[in-house]
Amino acid sequence: MTASISPAITRGTEPPKLLTGLHRRFADEQGNAYVYVTSSAAIMALDPVSEQLCDAFQGEPRTADEVLTALVEQGETAAPDALRDLVDLGIIRPAGEVPAPSNKLPPMPFPLATLVLNVTNKCNLSCTYCYEYGADKLTGDQAESANDQLAKLRPMMAPETARDSIDFLFRSCGDRPVVSITFFGGETLLNFPTIQAAVEYAEQQAASLNKRVHFSLTTNATLLTDDVIRFLVAHRFGITISI
Repeated sequence: MTASISPAITRGTEPPKLLTGLHRRFADEQGNAYVYVTSSAAIMALDPVSEQLCDAFQGEPRTADEVLTALVEQGETAAPDALRDLVDLGIIRPAGEVPAPSNKLPPMPFPLATLVLNVTNKCNLSCTYCYEYGADKLTGDQAESANDQLAKLRPMMAPETARDSIDFLFRSCGDRPVVSITFFGGETLLNFPTIQAAVEYAEQQAASLNKRVHFSLTTNATLLTDDVIRFLVAHRFGITISI
């Protein structure tokens, strides 16, 4: 019995030989097999047939028919479809395939374009699925018992820290005419005074350097008062609502 793979894999008169691409396989505690595909940074589960195919094409290049015939004769009728999937995902590739050219690195030092200010790790909500309530939370009794150093972290960024960070942004942005500053939390608007101070300072620095600065902010929207909204509109903020 002969099993054949699609023409997309066997284009040309001579069936090409296939080989696994650069990848790493591993298993979880239950013994389920997975593969990390280096070319796409994807992690995928492998069923038993796919695992056999990866084993078969590891090492010496082989044709698709050579491997599929043996598997189909063993009753693995899903093997041709599994091989197509593995080829489409880049896990198994034609042997000797010329890799795509790598992206050229930008000139160094690369000018900074965006600054993210984490102005607070506090929040006015208590969503149980939030990272702040996990084992590695940065505030509260859990942090104090786990790590005294973490417990001493300030829950709010001071305006002075924000201004120092903005100075770093403008020192590092090179000839860029436009830079961006993103405010993040916790619930970002809990530290609205630092946001105001940072925006005013950034606009002053941008004007003195003949540059423009854009602002964005992530918020759960529960603290959007009329005064806050007027400020955000006046300074042309891009707003992301977190849920």
